Amino acid sequence: MARSVSWRGARRARRRQSSSSESASRSRSRSTERRRERDHDREERTKREEQREMEESAKRVEAEVQKRVQDRVASAEFEATLQEKLNTEIGRHLSVLRVEMDIEKKKRIEDFRTQQEKEERSKQELEMILKVNQQKMQDHQQKIAQKQAMQAKAL
Repeated sequence: MARSVSWRGARRARRRQSSSSESASRSRSRSTERRRERDHDREERTKREEQREMEESAKRVEAEVQKRVQDRVASAEFEATLQEKLNTEIGRHLSVLRVEMDIEKKKRIEDFRTQQEKEERSKQELEMILKVNQQKMQDHQQKIAQKQAMQAKAL
């Protein structure tokens, strides 16, 4: 029986050992997980801090850009340059308008001349027709007068 006791004892010892190694393993696993969580939290804090710093930097840059733009726009030099460009653009537009008006004027003058020439030709044609008709009437009246004169002589 001593043998079986020792065998049972060895078995219990192995169980205890196995149980304690499982416990130690669980403990190591928990501490590893805690360490991972701490590392993850640190990384998150670091990322948030970097993001915040980046946003602050972007705000500072934007503010500086806005300030420089305002300074540039408010300067007399900018005003003069802008006015010069506006005057140039206005001059260009006026020049285009003048050219368009000249073209329109020439077109209307040409249309007027064409209309005048057409009316003049029409007037001349009408005068010619009237002249021809008057000549025909005179010729016809002369013939009638000659016939009447011949008839009067014949009687």
